Amino acid sequence: MFVLREGEVTFTVGDEERVARAGDIVVVPPDTPHAFVNTGGTPLEMVAIHVSPRFATEWLDQSS
Repeated sequence: MFVLREGEVTFTVGDEERVARAGDIVVVPPDTPHAFVNTGGTPLEMVAIHVSPRFATEWLDQSS
């Protein structure tokens, strides 16, 4: 779960893109590939909440 406090961010969740802004909450289902990019003109402030007791990260290539 991601809580947007300031700014604008574009999330890729699976095959879907979502734009979120301050005050929005984005929920990513378990085992779903996801990424995000600051697409606003200001710094992004976001809180990430992980409910799993184990946190494993595989960084996705967002260069294309």
